[in-house]
Formats: sequence, structure tokens, C-alpha cells
Amino acid sequence: MQTSKLLALTILVLVTTTLIAGGCDKPRNRSAEQLKFAETVMQDVLPGLVKNLQQKVASEGAAKAVPYCNEFAPQYGKDKMSEWSAKARSDINADSFRFRRISARPRNPKNAPTEKQAKILEAWSRDGATVAQYADAGKYYTMHPIKIAQPLCLSCHGAAETADKAALAAVQKLYPEDKATGYKLGDLRGAFITEGQCGLWPNSARVKDKCCADFAKPSLP
Repeated sequence: MQTSKLLALTILVLVTTTLIAGGCDKPRNRSAEQLKFAETVMQDVLPGLVKNLQQKVASEGAAKAVPYCNEFAPQYGKDKMSEWSAKARSDINADSFRFRRISARPRNPKNAPTEKQAKILEAWSRDGATVAQYADAGKYYTMHPIKIAQPLCLSCHGAAETADKAALAAVQKLYPEDKATGYKLGDLRGAFITEGQCGLWPNSARVKDKCCADFAKPSLP
């Protein structure tokens, strides 16, 4: 009788250990896959936005591009979010997925970073920008740096004495709390963030938290 109980207990421990270890192996092994997916999203979303702004500036000037961006960017982002959320479910089994742009000096207050993201941006400004991954509250995040890469960006984001005056006036009208000026070419502008739900892994909250923690360890600055 005692031998049977001991055998049953041993099997239960082995099965539980295997489930926990196997569950936590998945996000660790798949972190490269998640990062690659985030990079693919960014490489699709940002160039499309920039291309539309370039066309507007070329055809009507920087000042007209400001209200255009104010109206176009949110709808463009919403359309892309819908497209990539569906792909995230099929490609990386994400329960939920979204992306956003942030900056320590946002033009739109809605693009302000969280406390953790602000610390990463600060570290990037100090030590150089590298891709970061972390987990928080059951979700995993990737952060890719965004820099002032083209002279066109300086029309609305450059120093007051060199930026387009009409464009800056349009910015002030739409964004009275604007902090996104004074940049020069090559400066860190902010980050492209992706956020995925860790719930695609085992249902146990304890296992999910550990998996997310393991996923986050290697790549914080």
C-alpha cells in the first residue's frame, strides 16, 4: 500500500515538473521568433507612414503635412493594428497584440512612455540604443529604437531656428504640449513598441509569470 502511494506521488511530481519546465521552455526558445515578428511589423508600419508623409510634404509642403499626419496616422495605425493582430494570432499564437510609438519627448501626450520604458529610453540616450525585450503584468514587450534618420524629419522636429516656421505653428495649434523639437540628424527620437499577451502559454499564472520573467532576462539595457 505504502509502495503504491509512493509510486503515485513520484509520478505526480515528475508530470508536474515536466509540464512546468516544458511550458517555460517555449517562450525562452521562441523569444527570437517573437523579436523577428516585431521587427517585421516595424519594417512594414514605419516606412508606409514615412512614405505618405514624404508625398504630402513634396506636394503641399511641411505645414500642410502636420494636420494630414494628425488625421492620417491614427487611421493608418488602426488599419495596420488590425492586420498585424490577426497575423500575430496565426504566426506566434498571441492571444492579443498591439504596437505603438513612444518618446521621452512626445508630440502627442498619448505617446508618453511608461516608467519602465522611460528608463530604457534614458539608458539608450546614455549608452547607445539596442533592441530591448521585457515582460510586465503577464505581457511581453519589444522596443526598437527610432532615430531622426532623414532631413525631412527636421522640418517639424528640428531646432526652432532651422525648422519650417509654418510647420511649427501648425504643430503648436494641434499639439500645445509638444516636446518633440530641437532634434538633429541621428538623434534618438523614441521607440517602436510591440506588446503581446503571455496567455498563449500554460494556463497556470505562476508558470506564465516565470515564463515571462525568463523571456525578459537577457535583453534589458
